[in-house]
Amino acid sequence: MSTLCRKYSVDLSAYFDGELEEEEETELKAHIETCEGCSASLERLETLHNALTSLKKPSLGGRSVLEDLKIKLHLEDAN
Repeated sequence: MSTLCRKYSVDLSAYFDGELEEEEETELKAHIETCEGCSASLERLETLHNALTSLKKPSLGGRSVLEDLKIKLHLEDAN
């Protein structure tokens, strides 16, 4: 991981959530377009976000949220 990637890895979550200033976002977008590692990290954040938002509230006697998350992440990786 390059020094630049280390710098941007801290900002990826904020970027994904739309919390960066315009200049920071533009700079990070340019980096993501040229960096496979950071692009892949952003894709993993999206996969995790999608898995978390699709979880249903656990019911009594049902699987735990953690079990559901593991299943959803495994299914996403299979695709």
